[in-house]
Amino acid sequence: MWIDNNAQIIVCVHKKPFSFLSPRFLVSLLFFVLSHPLPRPPVPILGSFGPFFHPNNSAREKITVAMPYTNVVFNGAYWKSFTHRPRYTHDDIPDLTGKVAIVTGANSGLGYATTVALAARGAHVFLACRAMGKALEAIEKAKAEIKTKYPQFKGEPNFDFLALDLNDMKKCQHAAQEFLKRGLPLHILVNNGGIMTSPFALSADDIEQQFAVNHMG
Repeated sequence: MWIDNNAQIIVCVHKKPFSFLSPRFLVSLLFFVLSHPLPRPPVPILGSFGPFFHPNNSAREKITVAMPYTNVVFNGAYWKSFTHRPRYTHDDIPDLTGKVAIVTGANSGLGYATTVALAARGAHVFLACRAMGKALEAIEKAKAEIKTKYPQFKGEPNFDFLALDLNDMKKCQHAAQEFLKRGLPLHILVNNGGIMTSPFALSADDIEQQFAVNHMG
């Protein structure tokens, strides 16, 4: 079984008789019926199994889209991360004083953690996000976290908000222009923002939303 990391389709190449009882197939099928992003019928009892039984879904639409989950289940490196010490930590990040960084989707998750790590090493970090309120909350949270988690950092962390909506190319262009107006160099760009396994929708530019946000924006 071959899993495309950039697509939501699993391709099976059968070099020997295929068993529907194989662990890999059963895990893929399980995650499919639990997390398929297609619309669900209004029958509460079906719950998460709705996509599999939805009368409007064709056989092609029922193809397993469990790629992100099977990548984790069958990824040895992921499980080793629980028993092996990290190879790269905050202590390995060099002094970034005077450096300018932009982190997309910086108000939560990996984007937020990256923002804290860079700022704690002296970088001037721009949080490129859609919601200004969430970004400002993340900035205050990051300042407090740096003071407690990285006491060796002296001075005030340098953060700025940059309005960015990856779902709209015009807003992406506007964000770039706003940054250029600051007259600052850009040393680090972290393209963290993105979406995954979302229901089908079009962007402001009539592009499939997931492709628009993850690749075009």
